[in-house]
Amino acid sequence: MLDESTLYIPDEVKIVTICDREGDFYELYAKAQELGEDFVIRVSHDRSTESNDKVMSQIRRTRAIGQVTVNIPRNSRANIPARQVEMEVAYCSVCIKKPINITDKTLPNSLQMNIVRITEINPNESQPPIEWILSTSLPINSANDVMVIVGYYIQRWKIERFHFVLKSGCNSEKIQQRTFDKITSVLLIYSVIAMFIMTITYIGSVLPDTSCDIFFDTDEWQILYRITNKTNFSPTEPYSMADAINYLGQLGSYKRAHSDGFPGLMAIWNGLFKLYDYFDLFVGQV
Repeated sequence: MLDESTLYIPDEVKIVTICDREGDFYELYAKAQELGEDFVIRVSHDRSTESNDKVMSQIRRTRAIGQVTVNIPRNSRANIPARQVEMEVAYCSVCIKKPINITDKTLPNSLQMNIVRITEINPNESQPPIEWILSTSLPINSANDVMVIVGYYIQRWKIERFHFVLKSGCNSEKIQQRTFDKITSVLLIYSVIAMFIMTITYIGSVLPDTSCDIFFDTDEWQILYRITNKTNFSPTEPYSMADAINYLGQLGSYKRAHSDGFPGLMAIWNGLFKLYDYFDLFVGQV
């Protein structure tokens, strides 16, 4: 599966496989190293090392090499807003042993890798402290190298959000096609739509002053303005992406509580679908 997932990626693109705890299994590590592929994986199992130690015990004993500030994304499920967290980082190199329950003799008896630990320094008493223990094939020579690895791992959250939009926003699980080729074609189209929804949402947050006409045609941003502002007036100049995101959020039933930040993905896809319904109606009246 790992070799299939990277089959069509251009040679000049650096590949880093990112997994949460479900990716922490020996066979994946062995395959990645066989292919020469880099990985960053959240550690789940406290594996034995060739020095008869335990991975988690060893990294927790390892002295921190520095402190960093990490931007933690909003956790809408737990109702935790986005925040900045002060954390300390440590790393060590280990040689893990092949688990005794693996009988595949083609796998190596041990694997060398780096282990990173990043831990919240002064956790909020109302929330459990953050601790990430990551395994990686990437080289580490400084705290900056550690932060590159942590940055890779944080991108996993965007992968999860992509699948959230694909499944819940585009209803990809309800595809009615019956053949693999047809399902693949529809999923490709849905994936482009999901990426569009994610891109405009994050651009509106990260680059709020960007003009909305990089994503929307003139008719689209004018109609969006008229609908959400309940007016027949259409602006002659495009407004910012921040305004466009807020308008889409209103259209998608975003409540805009005082403590809330930008509208989330669900509000944006609901707003987009309603916008295009209105767009068809407006165009039909012309």
